[in-house]
Order: sequence, then structure tokens, then C-alpha cells
Amino acid sequence: MAFEWDSVRPIALCCASGSPDDPMMGGLHVKDDRHHTARPSAPATDGPPPPPRPPIGLPLLPDGRTALPKGNPCAGCDHCCRYIAIQIGTPRSKKQFSDIRWYVLHKNVSVWVDWDNNWMVQFQTTCDWLVDGRCSHYALRPDLCREYDPAECERYSHTPAEKIAIHNERDLDAYLAKREARLAKRRTRTNGHKAKAS
Repeated sequence: MAFEWDSVRPIALCCASGSPDDPMMGGLHVKDDRHHTARPSAPATDGPPPPPRPPIGLPLLPDGRTALPKGNPCAGCDHCCRYIAIQIGTPRSKKQFSDIRWYVLHKNVSVWVDWDNNWMVQFQTTCDWLVDGRCSHYALRPDLCREYDPAECERYSHTPAEKIAIHNERDLDAYLAKREARLAKRRTRTNGHKAKAS
């Protein structure tokens, strides 16, 4: 299967820009398998780990996000350095959903839909420049990393980053069943309107 590179675009999901006083963004690195979520009630999944919780004591903003701390908002977090996400076209055909099945049958690959209805394929893979929770080449980091706004990070949000998450074949089958039910309902309504018009 070949990607159509004209139809995919990388998404800025990397290190936030730092102050000149902090040339090595990142912070503490937890060297065990424990992960915390900004949504403690969120169910555990077999998908990618969530970012760590924001620092304690930060106020909530009117939109439900947590205010960014003073200084380095990325301290203690290297979440965005542990995956890449690439936008893909919205699947509509059996072939396109078959491609998504193929993606999620691979380890450390998931597909999700953001709140703007953009479909993404995500690869859990750590950046080679990440060393002990910090960027080892911070001054040379890619533009995607430089342009990322930490205010958009799911660490500071109390809602999931994605509207739909497909981590495995089971998730895809559940999504397709719901999609088919919605389409069947829409076809029934459309056919009912056509019958009344006749």
C-alpha cells in the first residue's frame, strides 16, 4: 500500500517553544511504566499512554482547560516527543476502512479523529533526540516542534484530544457498527421523505 504524500500533512505535536533561559526543554523523566492522565476517570485503553497531569494548583480557565504554569509548561512531560501523527483523508469506502484496519493491526499504530473531524494515523515512536526526558538538540529542533503551542496540549485539557480513537481491530469494528447504524437511519429517513413526496 502506498501513501499519497500530497494528501497527508504532518501535525505539530512536538516540543513547545521554550525561553532562551531554558535551552533543554522537557524536565523530569519518569523511568517506570506508570502514566498519569489529566482525566483520572478516563478508562485505561491499550492505546498510547496519556501525558502526565499538569502541576497541582493551577487554576481552571472558563473553557475548562487548566491555565499554563509560569515558566516551562512542558516541565516533567515529554509526551509529544513519543509519537507522530499524520493527517489522512476521511475514509468513505470499504477499501479506505480496510486500510485503517491494516494500520491498527500493527503494534503502536492507532487512528483517531480530532474535534475538527480530521482523521489521523498515529505512530508511537520516540524521537531519537529525546534523552532523559529532554530534547538533546533543542536549538536545532524541527519547525513542527518550534511552532507547537503548549496551550493546545491535552495535558492541560480535561477532554480527550480525540473525538474518536481506534487503537485496534475491536475499536474499528465498534466504530463501523455505529457508523452503519447511523447510515441506515439516514437512509430510512431519506426513503420516508421520498415516499411522502410521491
